[in-house]
Amino acid sequence: MKFATLRRGTCTTLFTFVACSLPSCVLFEPTDQGKTSETPTEGPDYLEAGPTTSLDVSPGQKSLLEALKETKEQVAALQRERDELQTDVRNLQMREASALSEGSSEKGKRISLEAELAQAQNKLRDRDARLLDASIEKAKLEKRALELEIEIVKMKIAAAEAAAMGR
Repeated sequence: MKFATLRRGTCTTLFTFVACSLPSCVLFEPTDQGKTSETPTEGPDYLEAGPTTSLDVSPGQKSLLEALKETKEQVAALQRERDELQTDVRNLQMREASALSEGSSEKGKRISLEAELAQAQNKLRDRDARLLDASIEKAKLEKRALELEIEIVKMKIAAAEAAAMGR
């Protein structure tokens, strides 16, 4: 908004400068009228300076050329500020993109680690199941071994009874 007003003011001052042909049209009243300055005819500096080709302006007035220079300086300052802000915006956008990519890579790492954890848990369950199956098989084999020992003992007892009766 300030830039549009500044540009409109610059155009107005330029058109006024071109349209005026009298020296009285070259001067205008500024918005700051509280300033007072010494007239160029006061003081010893005026007498020592000699004749000048510049226009004498009344206190509180300035020429359109000065106003144009000030306006150009303001425009240049605003453009520098705009360029700095655009650079800041680009930097912030790059930081945001970097943060998003880091976040997505962290999310990917987390998902990968969760998958590895699930895989390790499945292996553990599988090994536990195998261990349980092996323990059951061992118990069955021990039971069978005990049954065979019982049979052997029964045979020995039967053989001992038969030998004791046969004598």
